[in-house]
Amino acid sequence: MSTNHIDGNVPIPVDNVTLQFPSCKINVEAFGCIHNACEIAKAWVKLVEVGFPLNKILSMLKVDEPLEIVRIVDALECCRSINGFDTRSNSLKKKLSAIITQKHSSAEARKQKVLEALTTTTDEMRIAYNILRMGYPLEFRDKKGPDFRIGGRETKMLEAKSRFNRKYVGEISNKSARLNEKGIFSLLCRDGFSLVEKAFEEQNTSIALVNLSHSEYGLLLAMHSLLNDRKFNLKKALDNALKMSTEGEEAAVLYVESSGGTSDYFAIALERRVVREIGQSLDKIENILRNKGIMFDFYDLAFVAQNPNEWFQKVKESSGINAAKGKKVKKSRDGGDHQDDGAEKDE
Repeated sequence: MSTNHIDGNVPIPVDNVTLQFPSCKINVEAFGCIHNACEIAKAWVKLVEVGFPLNKILSMLKVDEPLEIVRIVDALECCRSINGFDTRSNSLKKKLSAIITQKHSSAEARKQKVLEALTTTTDEMRIAYNILRMGYPLEFRDKKGPDFRIGGRETKMLEAKSRFNRKYVGEISNKSARLNEKGIFSLLCRDGFSLVEKAFEEQNTSIALVNLSHSEYGLLLAMHSLLNDRKFNLKKALDNALKMSTEGEEAAVLYVESSGGTSDYFAIALERRVVREIGQSLDKIENILRNKGIMFDFYDLAFVAQNPNEWFQKVKESSGINAAKGKKVKKSRDGGDHQDDGAEKDE
């Protein structure tokens, strides 16, 4: 991404993979866009013509933030043929227009709301497009409740959610935590459980689809898959979730979209009750430590996630929370030299 300046707010295709903006150049292929730069530029103009305030939004953003508009334009173009698309597209247009005209919000607050709306809808459109490509009949729903309907003879409702809670950005630390697969799955449950609960309680869905690409621990699934040659296939996860749902179980698919332009998805399917039990346990541990004023970060929770039940037991056996922390967290800070107890295999 470079920062050459041009006049106007409409992006100009430099070649098939590069869009020139007033503040920067964006390589659309590097960020996983389905369409090339020329196609995205044409789609941009069409959206502006029907009332999307893309140019006004662009003027609100910093140097590298036009990427979020590029990704939504690409995602909308991908889903035009899906039944129910027009209603979903018009809903986004109204939402964006309402945000940028809010009178009692600061410019920064409006910008953050716009970026979240763009990213959330992009996630929804991209997962819909990928489910369609996998061969499932899919349509957007225009009523209250779940986002998608899929299936032939047996219809299932899917609610798409995105988790935004990433604080840890990979800074240098003297801590470490060696994670086995069970620990990684536990951390995914911690990041996803609140949205899984909302999907079932508020949207009455059959299956919850939770995107953890923007969450604290979500990318661990992609890293584990690539480094250890583990295949966490999105279609397999969705197939497993559909099977659970057919058998009367409430199911969740926790997934991550890779970066770097490959457009790969990594996903696991778990029963709702499993996500809730593990996620709530880790949330409870965080609250205990927070209420005691104990410093607690990314690595500390990763260490505890290996075996939360053991952590709770040590708390009960000790005279207080500090004794448990001294034994558990200190070891993590000394290098996380506990041994991997083996990876669980996915179903």
